[in-house]
Amino acid sequence: MADLTLEEIVDSLALQPGMRLMVSSDITRLWAEYRRKFRDFSPNRLITLLQEKVTRTGTLLFPTYSWDFCHGEGFDYFKTIPRTGGLGRAALAMPDFRRTQHPMYSFAVWGKDAAQLCSMTNKSSFGKDSPFGYLYEKNVDHLMIDLPFTKGYTFVHYIEEEVQVPYRYMKDFTDIYTDEAGLTSSRTYSMYVRDLDMDLVYTDAIEPFLNPYVKQRVECYGVAFKRIAYADTYSVIKEDILHNRSRNLATYKGQ
Repeated sequence: MADLTLEEIVDSLALQPGMRLMVSSDITRLWAEYRRKFRDFSPNRLITLLQEKVTRTGTLLFPTYSWDFCHGEGFDYFKTIPRTGGLGRAALAMPDFRRTQHPMYSFAVWGKDAAQLCSMTNKSSFGKDSPFGYLYEKNVDHLMIDLPFTKGYTFVHYIEEEVQVPYRYMKDFTDIYTDEAGLTSSRTYSMYVRDLDMDLVYTDAIEPFLNPYVKQRVECYGVAFKRIAYADTYSVIKEDILHNRSRNLATYKGQ
């Protein structure tokens, strides 16, 4: 599928009103290739088209993760820059999106469930009371734009924390936090971090492992758009961790 407009690309994704959709992306290549044909690429326009498809009866999420807080640089609800792609940064700059509260693993959210997501006060990044628990419980669809599972499927960590894998452990971080109201205080949050002594490496084995669960795949300008549902992969990932030592996800010492 070559030389499609943004409108035609989004139309091809078969998104529906009321859908809950999380979008992770690397739009670098799409931006470059699209501009060669149409001379202009607007992340805001792409986000707006996605909003029009799911409508306000649905919910749209973009990852806006940042690790400044765990590096001693604090967190500011409005000023901390996401490290997870241009669409998340663009969404935060749009007036109808809000940001969830966790300083390391936040999301820009819009739509029906935005207030629910923004009210979450989870201490742990990947706990059942976090947005990741919501992704599973609501069987949210995940649209990945030009990303492999090794970089875009953070949901794996939710299952790793639930199962308590041997190559990660819970670690607290305390730093300065400025909230949506502009109030600053010292807060403590936790993350299920890698055990550096375990030599953990997430491998490309996850690609053929999860590919059978991809519900839709579209390619345009050499960029792959793939859609997968979280609840569809939960059991197979958990089974691999519990009974196959995570061999379809990663390698680690003692595996």
